[in-house]
Amino acid sequence: MTTEVSEIDAATQIVSCGIPLPGLTVKIVDPEKHLALEPGHIGEIWVAGGSKCLGYWNNPELALRMFHARLVDDSPYDDGYLRTGDMGFFHNGELFVCGRIKDMIIVRGQNYYPQDIEEVVEKASGLVRTNCVAAFQIHEDSEPALAIVAEVKNPKALPDALKIAAAVRNYLNVEVALISFIAPRAIPRTSSGKIMRHKTKNMWLAGDLPCSRSFRGKKTLDPQHPML
Repeated sequence: MTTEVSEIDAATQIVSCGIPLPGLTVKIVDPEKHLALEPGHIGEIWVAGGSKCLGYWNNPELALRMFHARLVDDSPYDDGYLRTGDMGFFHNGELFVCGRIKDMIIVRGQNYYPQDIEEVVEKASGLVRTNCVAAFQIHEDSEPALAIVAEVKNPKALPDALKIAAAVRNYLNVEVALISFIAPRAIPRTSSGKIMRHKTKNMWLAGDLPCSRSFRGKKTLDPQHPML
């Protein structure tokens, strides 16, 4: 699964991680075909070198898959690579990280990074809390679709869902299938404050988020939304 640039007017600048240190081999790899990609192409970041750890404790099968991954043309005697789970690319010899594979949203064959969608949502309404939006993929009629969960500053003053959906459509050329507005501080986070998108999705599906109002397309749903 490699990524091509979307045909959109908006663009986001990302910061270089620099040139890999001596003793480390870093490859950008098609995560499905295990083929190394040329500079400028986006793929999974694989790392090899003396600092790579041996694997997971008491889980040799997972350790082999994640810490000793091999390219299709590698020798069977090679120790393999660590699959980081991060998407990135090389430009002028420097490494750029785009996001996590598991967070990627794929709608109609186009890849979208959730952080890009979340930024558009925040800018579309001053009633949405900053850095408190989670975008993830769901399925509608067995097709992949985009869902957005956003914390609001005041549950009694909800943002305009149609305005937010229009902003996402205009900036990123993707339709929003569902928007849920939830109470402040409801989105789960890691100990470092990062949004846990998969846990947010699972909590939303289970009805465990304090939802004020949900909108599917132009239809308002009951706060106790149906399972998807």
